[in-house]
Amino acid sequence: MFGAYLGCELLGLLGAGWIADHLGEALVRPATPCNRWNSALCGALSALFNLTWDVQGLDQCRPGPTLLLVRHASTADTILPVALLSAGLGLKLRYVLKSELLWDPCIDVIGQRVPNVFVRRGDAGEVDRVRALARGLGADETLVLYPEGTRFSPSRQTARLSELHSQPEDIQALARALQVTLAPKPGGVLAILDAEPRLDVVFCAHRP
Repeated sequence: MFGAYLGCELLGLLGAGWIADHLGEALVRPATPCNRWNSALCGALSALFNLTWDVQGLDQCRPGPTLLLVRHASTADTILPVALLSAGLGLKLRYVLKSELLWDPCIDVIGQRVPNVFVRRGDAGEVDRVRALARGLGADETLVLYPEGTRFSPSRQTARLSELHSQPEDIQALARALQVTLAPKPGGVLAILDAEPRLDVVFCAHRP
């Protein structure tokens, strides 16, 4: 798996370099390098783990603009929207992602040259950047956000419950009842809908 990932990283960087050298402004078009890189990763995952894809409700993302809220269950969550919506439907995507993902060379080189925001978790000032990202979405665009902020684990669930200690008891009870997901953080979602109240909201969940 690591070899396949490394191969996709190298191909992605080489492809981005070639595009920048030969096509110039094409690098800022999300569909140009991102679709190929994500398609390669999805192809590697499918081949290595013998995966087949059964997608339902994809038509709900057109026409846009839409806000796609994705369940965060694995690292693969970051490539699913591109594979399904950008490569599959031709939609342009804007991402709200954690800044830690910039350690990935392809995400660092390509992801910061298209309309995305890499937020520092816990920094209240980042909400303004998310709000700005949401403005001006076109009919062929989708903004992707992961409301949980990170993947589920018992320790993260405990930490999230601690963050909710000042909330009403009914909200805390709902959060405690969650078994495999974290209580969502509403700040980013509310900021986006405040900036663009016309957005349709689509939820994306997946299971084996």
